Amino acid sequence: MREEAPRAAFFDVALLSWESFEAARAAVDRHRAVGDLLVLVTPGPGQAAPGRTSQDGATVGELLAGGGDWTRAVLTSGADRSCAVVETMLKLGVEAFRCFGYADHHEALRTLGLVGNPRVLGDDPRLLDHARAQGWPVVSAAAPSAS
Repeated sequence: MREEAPRAAFFDVALLSWESFEAARAAVDRHRAVGDLLVLVTPGPGQAAPGRTSQDGATVGELLAGGGDWTRAVLTSGADRSCAVVETMLKLGVEAFRCFGYADHHEALRTLGLVGNPRVLGDDPRLLDHARAQGWPVVSAAAPSAS
């Protein structure tokens, strides 16, 4: 029997709103439930990003993981984000069309453009405009899109 090729879900989120946090957490749970690889895209060491920690100091990965582990964390800086995502796909042996991407800030447009199944979270106006122009799904916490 032939083994099915792996799928991966990339999360490049800043969690700037409750809406994006709830939608991202639900997506993590859905992908984990079906055995997809989970990849957290984060700023590199020494780089700050708004919304990356909670009031009690928890990181975005800890907030979303809910007790589970990430397959890989991709440490990026600026223009390196797209290279890091492609390198991670290659290392994991996952083809782009079998990858999902979730983002809630416009700096993550490159990440979303690299995966076959981009999903927009939150209310970043530039990101939403781009999503509408490209026909990308916008996921809300109230009505999550099917993986």
